[in-house]
Amino acid sequence: MSEFDIYDNSDRDTIKQLQARVTELEALLEKQGELMKKDRLQIVEQSERVKELEASQIHRWPNIITELKARVKELEAERERAYKDAGDLCLSLYKKHFYEEGNDFGLCDSIVGIISQLDNMSCSMVSQARVKELETAIKTADPIELGRIKNELEKGEG
Repeated sequence: MSEFDIYDNSDRDTIKQLQARVTELEALLEKQGELMKKDRLQIVEQSERVKELEASQIHRWPNIITELKARVKELEAERERAYKDAGDLCLSLYKKHFYEEGNDFGLCDSIVGIISQLDNMSCSMVSQARVKELETAIKTADPIELGRIKNELEKGEG
């Protein structure tokens, strides 16, 4: 007597179909297991590559940091030289063209501030030169020239 003798034919067909399906599912599970194993290997390989990259970059960090610190020092020294040079120029212009006894003058504490001071002095020097030019023109000009200068001044063109 076989194990199927207690079942009728329709049950036997159903059992065979189920057994065939179980065999298919086992094959699929085995294939899925192989794929998962392959995926795990790829993940491990990628993880190792990432670790290698990190390791290769980490050893460079101290060099990069050292280079950046050196560059910061260079830029600070350059800024100090620029401040000193701009300050020297500003003080020189002040002493030559604007110094008055008892008049306090101090440099701004930033390069931008000193450049603003230089700009103000240069504008003032141009204005003073224009005033001297106009004074000379007034002293030597005829009445028609004086009228033209007066019109310029009234219009704000001088």
